[in-house]
Amino acid sequence: MLKKAKEKLELGNYLHRVVEIREAILPFLPFQDQAFDAIIMNQVLHHLELDADGEHFPTIQKTVAEMYRVLKPGGVVIITNTVKDQFYGTWFCRLIPTVLERLVKRVPSKDVIIDILRNCDFDVETPLSYLGNDWFKDYSDTEGPLIESWRMRDSFFSLASAEEIRTCIERVQTMQANGTLKSFYEEHDGTSSIGTFSFFVALKK
Repeated sequence: MLKKAKEKLELGNYLHRVVEIREAILPFLPFQDQAFDAIIMNQVLHHLELDADGEHFPTIQKTVAEMYRVLKPGGVVIITNTVKDQFYGTWFCRLIPTVLERLVKRVPSKDVIIDILRNCDFDVETPLSYLGNDWFKDYSDTEGPLIESWRMRDSFFSLASAEEIRTCIERVQTMQANGTLKSFYEEHDGTSSIGTFSFFVALKK
């Protein structure tokens, strides 16, 4: 991941502006108190609770507490993450229900994320949802799940076993053959109504 980050910074000619790239294993942040003015966390929350039960999120709580610690007073944290109902509204997640159920246990609902932030003494702004699916190239390509490079664009498929991927491919091929693939997409795509991910902005008092 760090290698990819450096490659993207070099590609955009931003590497010379970066003071340091440091690896950290969440929930702990290897920085002194009140070190930063701002923290941005993008699509990380659902990777933290590996043994989640869907109700308790201790690693996320500790991570948010650490972010509060390393922020300066008046500092801001911006979290973007797909929340539970938005995973259900992502059409290709419905192709592998077993993976979807494991995944949604890892991520809190929008209200729980707000509660976690407030319990760590953050002031929380009203969250916003990003409507649409243009974040994912060829999202609406209903034959995309048949192609490995397409599946690699979203971490959802990385949670699937080889058998689950095979079952997914067979399911898509069956719907493709009987002409129901498009209707499956239309029935399960909710990105234009409930959004693809949510923005949370919180201020340290």
